[in-house]
Amino acid sequence: MGASESKQGISGTAAASEGSSKAKLTFPQNTQPLQVTTIYTLRDAYFGKRLVSAFTYDPSQLELDNKQEFLPKAIKVKFPYAIWTPKLKTIRHPSVLRFIDCKASSAGFHLITERVVPLTVEYLEEISEDEILVGLYDIMVALHFLHSQCHISHNNVKMGSIFVSNGRWVLGGMEFTGTVAESKETGLTSVLSQELVPPEHQGKPTKTTQEVQLPHAVDVWQYGKFVEKLVQDGLLHFGTTALPLNAMLQADPMKRPSGDAILESDLFLRNNTVSVVRYCRLKGLDKLQNAEWSQYVFHATFGVT
Repeated sequence: MGASESKQGISGTAAASEGSSKAKLTFPQNTQPLQVTTIYTLRDAYFGKRLVSAFTYDPSQLELDNKQEFLPKAIKVKFPYAIWTPKLKTIRHPSVLRFIDCKASSAGFHLITERVVPLTVEYLEEISEDEILVGLYDIMVALHFLHSQCHISHNNVKMGSIFVSNGRWVLGGMEFTGTVAESKETGLTSVLSQELVPPEHQGKPTKTTQEVQLPHAVDVWQYGKFVEKLVQDGLLHFGTTALPLNAMLQADPMKRPSGDAILESDLFLRNNTVSVVRYCRLKGLDKLQNAEWSQYVFHATFGVT
């Protein structure tokens, strides 16, 4: 794939083993934040000798009230990183941000993960449309895994929750991840920005909303809004039948397609690059070094020898 480590700003080495809790977290001098949100700051760091990413949460900057008890156990102890930690510790998937450790310091609480950079418009403008499609495919694979295997909803699907690890898109932003029952009990409108709240969670709950027990309903709608924005910005071009975008944005959550149906849509199945990457990952060929991997995909896609 063309989105190599050089595009991420720091040239890394081969992945090391998981960090030990005894390792020390340090930040290089004059390191600028890669991402700043209302609840965390993302920076490059070292965990021992390993290059990692550190999401630093400062509890003093958060206003946590009863309306935001989306995950009561995490809120009670007032440790924002506790929202992420239990889930990332137990969820292991190639397209989900990989947890390494947590550390506390005078600066706040640090969630330590594999080294990533945030997905940005600038990054998207530098890569090909095929690479964007592979990224979208990987994110839907991650979401479908959460829905079908973990039986939870992500509830926060947006560009700010997607990161790039050695060219591969991975899903993070799990502050509001939970079961359907948890999201209903809290109400998504109390924890999410308005543009991320699907129709069924706006206004007074209806009987239909209360009966919906589909982990994919919210995520598919949010994913659809993200794809729609990419199309509007001219970063994606495809026919209306290639991806069930209209179905994903259905007001009725019962009519939205599940993750497996989206993954089997023409947009992904008929794209040569996505098909090759899909096959190679099944065969473990994506473990090749970056240059070898890029060359292999190019040759396999275009028939160059």
